[in-house]
Amino acid sequence: MGQLVDDILLRILTFCDIYRVLNISKASRRLHVLAFFREVWLALIFDLCFLSFIDLPPGKPLREYTVEALVDLAKRIVQGPRSWKTITFRNGPRVSHQIVLHPPPPQNLICIFREPKLLPGGRFLLLHEENKLECWALQTHSVVWAYHNIPLYPHQPQLLQVLEAIAVEMVDGGNGVVILMGICLWGLEERLDRGNVLKVVHIDLLTGSSTTRFTGRVADSYFESRWGSLRIQGNYAIARLLRTDNTVMCNISTAAIKTFKISEECTQIDIVSGHLIVSTSGSQAPHSVVELSLLSMHAVLTSDGCTPPPLASTVIHLPSSTSTLTFYVSAHRSPLRRDASTIWLFAGSINPAFSLVRKFHVLHSQADSKALSMQCVRSWESDSDERRLRTTVLGINTDASRISYAGYVGQSEVPFLHSLANPDIGFFTIDIPMLHMTRIHLSDYSGALTYATPQSVVVNYYK
Repeated sequence: MGQLVDDILLRILTFCDIYRVLNISKASRRLHVLAFFREVWLALIFDLCFLSFIDLPPGKPLREYTVEALVDLAKRIVQGPRSWKTITFRNGPRVSHQIVLHPPPPQNLICIFREPKLLPGGRFLLLHEENKLECWALQTHSVVWAYHNIPLYPHQPQLLQVLEAIAVEMVDGGNGVVILMGICLWGLEERLDRGNVLKVVHIDLLTGSSTTRFTGRVADSYFESRWGSLRIQGNYAIARLLRTDNTVMCNISTAAIKTFKISEECTQIDIVSGHLIVSTSGSQAPHSVVELSLLSMHAVLTSDGCTPPPLASTVIHLPSSTSTLTFYVSAHRSPLRRDASTIWLFAGSINPAFSLVRKFHVLHSQADSKALSMQCVRSWESDSDERRLRTTVLGINTDASRISYAGYVGQSEVPFLHSLANPDIGFFTIDIPMLHMTRIHLSDYSGALTYATPQSVVVNYYK
């Protein structure tokens, strides 16, 4: 290493991820200096932007950032916005940049449900309004793609389709998005089935063209709100049919689709890097443990009825047995290390009062998809502040926003955020309007907040 000239070493560093660059910087003073060259961090941050890990507001290009500003972008992913970590009575979260869109007012003024979602990368936004879905470009404040209530089955025009829930994944270096749609079919005649459909659409955000990659009919149900916990990553997608204990899993490229009976009340699921994340508290109360398992999605979808063994698992013992357990799990690919992901698990109870948080790092072998290791890297429990516990346990809404990579989670309709990474912060308010029939969306990696009012859609980026 000592014989290599600086230019060659700098070139090598630009092909590393952040985790390896930081490790190399510890080897010697010379490598530490080289590891923090602007050329290196510009390449690292460009790579994160290409993978849509960073939400950059329109305006200042990356090439104008200093090395300190580039490093700060990476810190924001890991820790969240700086102003969220120094909350005081007088100093709350501070907005650094705001974008306001003015879509046309809803046609149905009685039901003004609006769900905005900032797409990863920060360049585009999805607006779900009643039975319409639009994709907006933030820089031009214009619609680049729209999905309206068109017949899903032209030969059955009497079937009304209702787009109820979505999940997204950015592709093509941030120039494309894949949308998983949970659609309900309503028969206009009493004899018709009330079916459910999963649909996957790929959108080219540069041209506005779209292609349907997958459409699959799943089990019928007879509830008004049917879809929840939609997730999509790579070739795999999962979704839950609410109040039926049915969980649908599919391989998009092969069109393989399976429905499993998984308790909605006692189980939480997610997917990351081709693996199914399952957390369960057992089928019967009182609950004393939560078990977290990682399974291969390929093995689950190709199994003959029996559940394949987990690739990794752990058991979390609760502080007390409880019949009022609420828990959530969120998994994210690591922006710092290509072969890693992070899992957050929150569990809480009102009676007896307690909350518990675990953060796990998962390492995936790039040579063997079955080789996994899972390690708990963050752990805390609390039973001291009953009011805070009640607000946290009852208020978290992971369908509105998952637990972010930095450990923050939001609430629907109420301007509260919760820090699961730092129990000293707990929950805090954000300065946005109290809203009805909308959801506050928290981005997975940057801490940007998106919300809608009857007149506008607002994106806040924080200092």
